[in-house]
Amino acid sequence: MATSISNGWSDVSGELYHGIPCCIRARSADQRIVDAGWAILERVNEIFNAHRPDSELGAINNAGIGTWSISPWLHACLTHARHIEELSNGAWCATTMPLVRLWRTAMQQGREPDE
Repeated sequence: MATSISNGWSDVSGELYHGIPCCIRARSADQRIVDAGWAILERVNEIFNAHRPDSELGAINNAGIGTWSISPWLHACLTHARHIEELSNGAWCATTMPLVRLWRTAMQQGREPDE
């Protein structure tokens, strides 16, 4: 993460979620503003990055079937996701990552997944 203040602008930049470059810039000489924004982006990454096994969502996806305590942010997101699934009559579903991984692995091995 890199931070700077120049000509009345404060910014912070770095990489999140699979190395995607991100930057927050604010018209302020107070670097704390953009640092607080960056902290929120990092928190979102810690919760929702399904490709990070240490993220909240990644840990749940890797753990399999069970009952899990989740953060309020993840709960709110999954509540909205469930509503979207209902509105789309199941055409969109937020719970497919384990199946995507299963089929991707099977495809790489040149076979269909086992039951």
